[in-house]
Amino acid sequence: MKRLLKLFAFCVPFCGVAHAQALYTEFAVGAGFPSQVSTISYDVVAPFDFTTPGGIDVFAGDMLVGTLSGSYEGGIAGGIVIGMRGVGDKHLGVNFSYDYLQANLDSITATGTINGAPASETNSLDALGLSGADFNNEVHLALGNLRYDFVGPREKIQPYVEVGAGGAFIEDSSATAAFAASAGFRVPLGLGFYFGARYRYVKALGYEDQLGIEYDDLNAHVISALFGAQL
Repeated sequence: MKRLLKLFAFCVPFCGVAHAQALYTEFAVGAGFPSQVSTISYDVVAPFDFTTPGGIDVFAGDMLVGTLSGSYEGGIAGGIVIGMRGVGDKHLGVNFSYDYLQANLDSITATGTINGAPASETNSLDALGLSGADFNNEVHLALGNLRYDFVGPREKIQPYVEVGAGGAFIEDSSATAAFAASAGFRVPLGLGFYFGARYRYVKALGYEDQLGIEYDDLNAHVISALFGAQL
């Protein structure tokens, strides 16, 4: 009997930890708002003759040198998370997330020179004759995250914060490192299901597109509704 009691006393703490752990998966649907993005520099040859909206004549073969800066409008965002709560502590959790974000161009400014002559235009890339440098991109994020839950899984409202690191894969551009910081909450619905909301700030470090144009960091703010299930 004493041996059984000792064994029970030894197992209780570990059983409690195992009971606190829970696998979960959740889906996020919302909108993303990339901030202004700019190039470090560009140095390209005009592919054909055109006249800029400001009345500047450009001919095929002209050298265009300068920088671009783009302003984005909001786009669709979505993602999926697979993770575990109660890793070593009931407040800690880890997860892997995939996020999709549309980055749609609203306006763009080119500042530089055409064959050495100063020039500045604000318009679409097509109008500027730089359609190959497409600022309308799809952004894919793959992140590993550490989550901190402020309350236990039985509370009616469960706020949390989260930090993550991984990679960003931007359409027609090189892959780059990415980081994220999030804050959100979950509301249990019963039977393991829940809904909630999340704000996520994303930073993708400088990257290069298929034309060899180098860009500064891309920053985005993402607001999403969450729908999930916990096992």
